[in-house]
Amino acid sequence: MKNIIKCTICGKKARAFDEPISLFHCDECNHTFTAVKAPKEKYLKDYKVFKVLDVGCGNGDLQKYFVAKGEKAELVGIDLAKNDKFSGIKFIRGNFFTYEIRKIFDAVSTLGTIEHIENPILFVKKIRGLLNRNGLLVIMTIDSDSLLYWLARLVNWLGINEAYRQLFVGHHLQHFTKGSLRRLLENNGYEILYQKNHNFPLKSVDVPKKGTVSEKIYLFLTALIFAVSSLMSRGMLQTVVCRKTGRKF
Repeated sequence: MKNIIKCTICGKKARAFDEPISLFHCDECNHTFTAVKAPKEKYLKDYKVFKVLDVGCGNGDLQKYFVAKGEKAELVGIDLAKNDKFSGIKFIRGNFFTYEIRKIFDAVSTLGTIEHIENPILFVKKIRGLLNRNGLLVIMTIDSDSLLYWLARLVNWLGINEAYRQLFVGHHLQHFTKGSLRRLLENNGYEILYQKNHNFPLKSVDVPKKGTVSEKIYLFLTALIFAVSSLMSRGMLQTVVCRKTGRKF
């Protein structure tokens, strides 16, 4: 693995700061990401019914929520996992980069997905190509400037690396700050309308299985961190709502 590679956000030089786990950091835009060796995949470049696409839809909870609310919308979700048929929703099983979606949408949502993508520039560009003029994109992802990330880095420096490895090793390839996410979107044809920092529900916390007492202590400390981080506006997640601009990309 090279010590210097291109940043996945701004294209400037990024340095390895944790080479054994292929973790790189760009000083130019303050973005952290994992470098992986994988084949490059090609990607394809007034309404009566609101058309919404959810990329990385999982089991379709967001679209099912819209259906339950009685929203008048054409709902489509794409994911690598298979979904059972559900009235009012079209589920697509496939790779977002290679599957040709022959529709244009009023809005695209992608929640907890972009941090798993090796090339986020290609990801947001393909989404842009699926949006109509002034279409909306809603992204939720992690915030690596959060208090939890800061504490994980601190205790890793002290030799306790479990929390650090949970955050940085394996499944998350991109570790966005609010600034690096804004830069990614603004550099690729989007206008930021709204950006908010927050936490996820405590019941969604991935608790290491080490016995009942240890699990309770872990949950208590996480709840404490979440409470403090909310007061500081340094929660673990961030949500951005942005609009496709008229500029050509």
